[in-house]
Amino acid sequence: MAGPMVSKQSLRFQFSLWTFLATGLLIGLVIFAYAALSYQLFISDYEQEIENRMEIVASSLETMLKKTDYMGMVNQANSIMVTQGVVGVRILDVNRNPLFQKGSTQGFFLQQPITHKRQQIGVIQVTFSNGPIKKKVKSLSLLGLLIACIGVPFAALLIWFISGRQLQDILALAREIHQLGDIDGENIDLTGMARQDEIGHLARSLAERNDAIRESKKQDQLLYHAIDQSHDSVVITDADSTIEYVNPAFSRITGYARSEAIGRNPRILQSGKHPRKFYEVMWETLTRGETWKGLIINRRKNGEEYQEEATITPVIDRFGNTHHFVAMKRDVTQEVVLERKLARAEKMQAIGLMASGVAHDLNNILSGIVSYPELILLQLPEDSNLRGQVLAIHESGKRAATVVADLLTVARGAAAEWEVHDLNRMVREYLDSPEGVKLKALYPHISRQENLDATDPFISCSQTHIKKCLMNLVTNAAEAIGDQGMIRIETSNRYLVPEEREQGLPEGEYVVLTVADNGPGISETDLEHIFEPFYTRKMMGRSGTGLGLTVVWNTVQDHGGRIQVESSGGGTVFQLYLPVVAGKNRSAAQDDDATVNLNGNQEHLLVVDDEPQLRDIAAQILEGLNYRVDLVESGEQAVAFIKKQPVDLVLIDMLMEPGMNGRQTYEEIVRRRPGQKAIIVSGFSESYDAKVALNLGAKEFLKKPYSMEQLGMAVKESLAGG
Repeated sequence: MAGPMVSKQSLRFQFSLWTFLATGLLIGLVIFAYAALSYQLFISDYEQEIENRMEIVASSLETMLKKTDYMGMVNQANSIMVTQGVVGVRILDVNRNPLFQKGSTQGFFLQQPITHKRQQIGVIQVTFSNGPIKKKVKSLSLLGLLIACIGVPFAALLIWFISGRQLQDILALAREIHQLGDIDGENIDLTGMARQDEIGHLARSLAERNDAIRESKKQDQLLYHAIDQSHDSVVITDADSTIEYVNPAFSRITGYARSEAIGRNPRILQSGKHPRKFYEVMWETLTRGETWKGLIINRRKNGEEYQEEATITPVIDRFGNTHHFVAMKRDVTQEVVLERKLARAEKMQAIGLMASGVAHDLNNILSGIVSYPELILLQLPEDSNLRGQVLAIHESGKRAATVVADLLTVARGAAAEWEVHDLNRMVREYLDSPEGVKLKALYPHISRQENLDATDPFISCSQTHIKKCLMNLVTNAAEAIGDQGMIRIETSNRYLVPEEREQGLPEGEYVVLTVADNGPGISETDLEHIFEPFYTRKMMGRSGTGLGLTVVWNTVQDHGGRIQVESSGGGTVFQLYLPVVAGKNRSAAQDDDATVNLNGNQEHLLVVDDEPQLRDIAAQILEGLNYRVDLVESGEQAVAFIKKQPVDLVLIDMLMEPGMNGRQTYEEIVRRRPGQKAIIVSGFSESYDAKVALNLGAKEFLKKPYSMEQLGMAVKESLAGG
């Protein structure tokens, strides 16, 4: 395996350098110690040699001193002088007087007493130099130094190569260690893991640490991506509520970029909708180390309010200190709106079910109040004092019937059979109708501005209910203005694309009916409840029933449309989105002013109703219109009657108890007499059973309570139909 480039910082270089220096120092110390020891040994041996020589000479000098043999002493001194290193010899008497001297007296000297019969008679002193010893030691030292100069580099090179092999695994680990914790890489098989020495232990420890780091990083990365890609916003603040982190969802929901939010306080989102106590309770919970959960109304950067479910959790260390807060928040604005709409729809449905349940009975009761006065008026002279009272009863019954009709509209599905109508035309017809003229007279200082600009105004609708919506909206606008102002009525076309669909409407072409006023507007509190039944700020029974806007809401819902309301101190704007019908087939205009002869020609009619009073009313009206009438009180009796004799027309009440209802009765009649003409009568809405009966061949649907004219017209048209 090729090693890395050697530098002064490499472990191998440093190891070899220090080995070189340590080896050189060690060899130097060894040479120094060897030289010193050798010197001492050489000195000791040399001294011993001289001393031995001096003993021999001293024994010879004993006789020579006695005889004063000068030449003998010279010869003995010369014998010592020939010894290597000896530079001088002195022979002294007992009084230390020199008897003989040769050579130098400078240097090291040894002396040996000269005795005769155990009595000292003189001294021999030998002076010697350590120069030869030094030279010898120096030669040996130089030889050792030469050996060291050769041995130390050799040892360093040897260490270099040995360390290269020994440090090879360490160097490999050094190259591999930068991959530790790389969660995107493959598992690392570290060099030296199989070794049983320290390097192997290091490699295995690193491998274990690597696995732990990789797993920790995976968890951290998973957590980061989960938070960063969460659809809900995540905010992390320090203990002082300074924002340190926000995820992209926070920026998407609030409009604040990450750079704009970090370093600031979450108070930038406060809408001012919550009282001080709200935040005090929140912080009391958090300071106790508990998690706070709740619904918060906040404000986006653009000023728009939104609602979010928030869970704020304190982050507590092992010492019990809170050092951060983590807030997980989900934008529930749409959910809250939908919940309110659902609650409103459920409330409407509940009231509608109640209305549906009582409408049939109420209409049966009202039939007498509406129809009997008409019959009485036919018999009273024009100058009768009772005509006013009877007319008042008749009008009261009609108003009560209108309230029931509104209740049925709330019940949904109360609209009659739909036809294609021109919305512009319906607006003009309402404004020119008696109701529109009467409203104009009641509020003479309120002007009306009409901008009927819809170029494609055709909708499939119940004309009666759409006009009722318009009448309720215009009436409410006039009552809201009160004294002086303006009501603006507009129609326009708008194509909704997916990006701008209003309130969940499907993509397509819509005609928008706008009714706007410049009155004082509707308060925010009231705006949430204006479509609820019986919710009104008017005087109940005098200027409204509390069902006006409820009828508008239900009617528009029935027609597949939606309502938008905007209100401020400068007035209120209602916009009704109604889908444009494909194929602009205009409905035939009804000539309401045409005079129609309602009298019959003694045609035979059968009235089927379980209410005696209603049978009596129908009989009196029809007989007064020159028809022959028979009455039965159940479906079973009607079927038995038809078996015996045919009739020209059957009037069948839809809801009869007990026994067969109107649909079942008509099915049995048609089975025995196919093509039998019939009118379906009901105090309820045009239900499923009524529609089945109409599909079987019934000519008309007549809703109770009916007037003489309505009954006569229905019979006339049914008899005239094929």
